[in-house]
Amino acid sequence: MDVAHALGRLLGTPCTIVPVVRIAESAAAAQALLPPAKEIGQRWTPGVVFHVNGLYDSIASTTPRSSHGSEIGGIPAGRLDKRRRGGGWGAVSSAVGRQLGGVWTARSASTLEGVLMRLEEIPSA
Repeated sequence: MDVAHALGRLLGTPCTIVPVVRIAESAAAAQALLPPAKEIGQRWTPGVVFHVNGLYDSIASTTPRSSHGSEIGGIPAGRLDKRRRGGGWGAVSSAVGRQLGGVWTARSASTLEGVLMRLEEIPSA
């Protein structure tokens, strides 16, 4: 049994392990993307979707399509309205799973950068 499977059994949810270098590369790539055209009431938030498990072949060239359910928006008076998020990152990972198969997890690039900063704070053994 691999570590991701063991963690998944303990937590009761599918898990994956992503190498730190891949997290760093993915966060940087997401931050480097040009934002889409501005829409009133919408805020673009760059993020990354990682494959957790399932039948998806990670070297496939299929690119998931944008979908309304995976958009984050609703910014009254410049603030994100949590009641109008379109499902947030959970909707993003679900949309990718429906399109490509398997189980996916999505995180904002800023969350990934926060994880990387915390890892830098851990003393080396």
